[in-house]
Amino acid sequence: MNYLEVQNLGAYLPSLQGLSFCLKKGDWFFILGPNGVGKTTLLKTLAFCEHTSIVKNAQGFYLDVNFFGFQELTVEENLQFFSSLYKCPILPTHQLPKKSLIRHLSTGQKRHLSWLIGSMSQADFFLLDEPTLGLDEESKKSFLQSLKAKTVVIATHDEDLIVHATQTLSLTPNKQSNILHEVEL
Repeated sequence: MNYLEVQNLGAYLPSLQGLSFCLKKGDWFFILGPNGVGKTTLLKTLAFCEHTSIVKNAQGFYLDVNFFGFQELTVEENLQFFSSLYKCPILPTHQLPKKSLIRHLSTGQKRHLSWLIGSMSQADFFLLDEPTLGLDEESKKSFLQSLKAKTVVIATHDEDLIVHATQTLSLTPNKQSNILHEVEL
C-alpha cells in the first residue's frame, strides 16, 4: 500500500514533467542537488499542490529550512503555543534554554527547536528542507534516530545522508532528472 503518491509534478514544475513516485510507510526519499537547482521549490510543491495524493488519514508536516519558531518568544513560549495548536504534550527540550528568546539561540539550537515543533505535530510523514544544516555530528545522529520508522522526504546537500535513503532524486542545473534511483541498503 502506498503511503504517499505523487503524480505528474510537471503540472506545477514543467522541468519535472512526468515525475511521479510512490512512498511506502517508513521510506526515506532524498532530493539531492546543488544550490539553486530547485530542491526547496520541489518540496514546497509537494507540500502545497493538489497533484500529491496522500493515503486516507495521513497527515504531513513541512519544515522549512528558515523556520525556527517565533523569534520574539522564548523556547518555552513557542513550545506552549505549538502544544496547544497540535493538542499534544510539550516535548522535553533537552539542552535548549527554556527562558531564552529564539533570536538568541545558535543555529543548531534553532534547528533542534524546529524539529521539536515538527515532532509535536504527530504527522504521519515529514517534508524536510536541509534538516541537518547547522547541526553538529551528535545532534545530527540524534535527529536521524528520531526519524526512524517515519516516512520522510528530505531536500539536502548533505550527501553523507544518502546511506539512509530508500529512494533518491538527483536534480542537476538546467536539466532536472526525473529518474528515481533505488538505493540498496
